[in-house]
Amino acid sequence: MSPFASFPVRVLKARLEATDGAWTAYLPDGVRPKNINPIDFSSKQMGLTSPSPGKLEASSKPEYQVKGVCVAGKVWPLAQDPQGCREVQFAIDSADEVEVVTLAKELEGHIWEATCCPHANHVLQKLLEQLQPQDLQFVLGELLSGGLLLQASKHKYGCRIVQRLLERCQAEQVQLLVSILTPQAAFVACHPYGNYVIQKLLRCCHVKEAKPLRKALQEGVQSLGHDPYGTAVLSCAMQTLPFDERVELARALAQDTELLVDLACSRHGHQAAKAVVDVLTGQEQQSAIQVFTMNPKLQLSRQGRLLVSELKCARQSRTAGA
Repeated sequence: MSPFASFPVRVLKARLEATDGAWTAYLPDGVRPKNINPIDFSSKQMGLTSPSPGKLEASSKPEYQVKGVCVAGKVWPLAQDPQGCREVQFAIDSADEVEVVTLAKELEGHIWEATCCPHANHVLQKLLEQLQPQDLQFVLGELLSGGLLLQASKHKYGCRIVQRLLERCQAEQVQLLVSILTPQAAFVACHPYGNYVIQKLLRCCHVKEAKPLRKALQEGVQSLGHDPYGTAVLSCAMQTLPFDERVELARALAQDTELLVDLACSRHGHQAAKAVVDVLTGQEQQSAIQVFTMNPKLQLSRQGRLLVSELKCARQSRTAGA
């Protein structure tokens, strides 16, 4: 080894020993100058104390307390504020029917902005819950005139607005929403947020106008069955559709063995797989049961094992009953 190999280290060490800078106390052993004591990092020595659980709670940010301020004329500015939106919601809850309409009109022209706002969307939802169906038209008008309904359905906050509209709108208004969503139903159903809108629509099965949408979903069963969000829509469909439509959907699922197995093993789709067995009868039912009980892939999935166990219990019950 060269006699000069450690020369830079010796020079650096000499410079450290010659300095009286307080920062050298933070250096580790072997590098810190001999005449400098190390820093004690213990909480007691540093003047720090561990807070008790009670003190932690006391130091946390307190919950905002609604003051009941007058919001008239300031609904839109306040709705965009995390505290102001609570004041507006409180005012809506406290107002009569006429006053709610007056407050709602202050959001006219700002519906899309409110839909996408993390604070104002709560105000808009509150208004949709309080307004009469005939007073919701201006909200629908802004979303439909700009072609924004599909975007809202796939938005983190917008999907909530669309769901509130489906809950509160009249049949004619729902029909208009369905006519726009139907052509893109399978696409929206496979979206992380859009699937909730489609599930809400499926639960409106008493609305005859929703039948084209349900048919569109049945035609897109292949894309839905292989998508983690689409499987949730299929499970919803198998629980909410009229019985004859559930039978049709179950037959479509049963025709594809791979699809049926994937459903049984998925987190959101295993309910749809179980429903296939419940609605089918005769040889069609036995074929579906055989797919589940004979395929080893189901034993590798928690949902798959649960389904197989349920099928075995059901078979034992039928045998005991006979």
